[in-house]
Amino acid sequence: MKTWKLALAILVLGTSVCLPKAQAISLSKTQTSQSESPIILAEANTISGWKNVSSSTWNFSGILPVEPGVMTMKLDNEYILMEAQLAETDESKYGIFYGQYRMDISLVDPNELLTAFVSEFQDKYKKILETRNISLGRYPGKEYTYQEGQKITKVRVFLAGQRIYLLFVENPAVGDASKFFNAFQIL
Repeated sequence: MKTWKLALAILVLGTSVCLPKAQAISLSKTQTSQSESPIILAEANTISGWKNVSSSTWNFSGILPVEPGVMTMKLDNEYILMEAQLAETDESKYGIFYGQYRMDISLVDPNELLTAFVSEFQDKYKKILETRNISLGRYPGKEYTYQEGQKITKVRVFLAGQRIYLLFVENPAVGDASKFFNAFQIL
């Protein structure tokens, strides 16, 4: 549970660092979509031990471990509306966070916004082991691997217009990090 709270805190802090700048240079705020609550679909997957998770509202699909079940979270503040699907196995923890910025971020360089997240990972307890630019189709992203004590966590963050997607795996060497990351799609 601690890792999930950390990932959520990183998103909130990273958002609060970059978005006031975006607000200052933006000509106007965008209106948040007034859609109904997102519909998350989960179904048994043919890959043993995994289930498909998708949302037509949030435009993504991916997989999460079936056991012991998937927990959901929601964050709604002045900068972002964010939700998450989280799962934990005996070996690893997995999370898919997805959100919509409440203000126009089109005037902020995507790399600047993505890079701001790495500064939130660094403190006296966490050490960044690797950072690299990635993409998912036409969407820019960053991948961070950090260590906190004996735990290693790999995080991928993607921007898609006004939306942000964050995936993480704690203990990726033992868990199925590649399967988890490679199954994620922005629709």
